[in-house]
Amino acid sequence: MRELLLKTPAGVVADYFRLFVNRRAYTLQSDRPHAESGRHYYFRPSDKKTGQGLSLTPDTLRATSRVKSPLPSMLTYLSKT
Repeated sequence: MRELLLKTPAGVVADYFRLFVNRRAYTLQSDRPHAESGRHYYFRPSDKKTGQGLSLTPDTLRATSRVKSPLPSMLTYLSKT
């Protein structure tokens, strides 16, 4: 089954960010399972150079909306309202 990925318009991302993002901290799920447990754990992304935690930005949301997740459906709904 082929999956269609659509580019999310900047205005839709800005509206989503304004309406639903109430804090800038976020987590990501690991790409690889843990060696012993086989689970995919969540982690807080950080800057490789400084170690500082990264903040959620409209660009992060735009990148996230290109993968299979509930976010594209939500953004499509918002773009039609």
